[in-house]
Amino acid sequence: MIETERIGDSVTTVRILAWNCAMALHRKAQVFTGLRPDIAVISECGMSSVAALEPLGYAGTWVGANPHKGLGIFARKPLWPRLLGRPRQRWVAALDVEGYSWPLRVIGVWACQVGTKKCDNYVGQLYKALVRNPEWFACPNTIVAGDFNSNSIWDRNRPLGNHTDVVKLLATRGIISAYHAFYCEEQGSETRHTLYLLKNRKRPFHIDYVFIPATWRLDRLSIRDGATWAALSDHRPIVADAHPPCA
Repeated sequence: MIETERIGDSVTTVRILAWNCAMALHRKAQVFTGLRPDIAVISECGMSSVAALEPLGYAGTWVGANPHKGLGIFARKPLWPRLLGRPRQRWVAALDVEGYSWPLRVIGVWACQVGTKKCDNYVGQLYKALVRNPEWFACPNTIVAGDFNSNSIWDRNRPLGNHTDVVKLLATRGIISAYHAFYCEEQGSETRHTLYLLKNRKRPFHIDYVFIPATWRLDRLSIRDGATWAALSDHRPIVADAHPPCA
């Protein structure tokens, strides 16, 4: 496993984790910390996860309506996440990570159902958030990560604000999918999966993502699988090790 290396106040590699933990992150904290992420976007975690991970070396922030099931964004100390404002879309939250000698912004995503209109649900919320908040991209080092609940295979069911629209919008900002860059695969043709729906191996999908600036060097990307992860959630963690040019 590649570990984050720090030299003074600089960093040579940033490890980014996106995982839908299927609730009760406080009971899964040891496997979480075992991955040693620098930045972690955790969907479906409870508000109590922030306090639970603090003594394990992680500072966090949380947004949500259900205290047992929301969106948590964590940074390995001495890094510190600072929320830029309460999210208007459920749940897409922007924050700055303080502690590096260079600026870093994270847009954390748990795209979920919010109503009866298809355009407002799931990836529609993410698309709306990105369009309505262009100032989020003022930082040259912006990461977008989390459970998008989307894939381009479902584009035809959503004429506007679909997965491909999100990918294209991020591309105009110089932000690319780490998985697709690393494995040289096209959107919608993924051979590795991040979700086995209801833990059924016969229902695999790729719906969790880490997007990084195209200027970053991507050192490694993996989707963790196996019996341990299968027992914890129907989603699999996606882990990217990347090197920002400013570090």
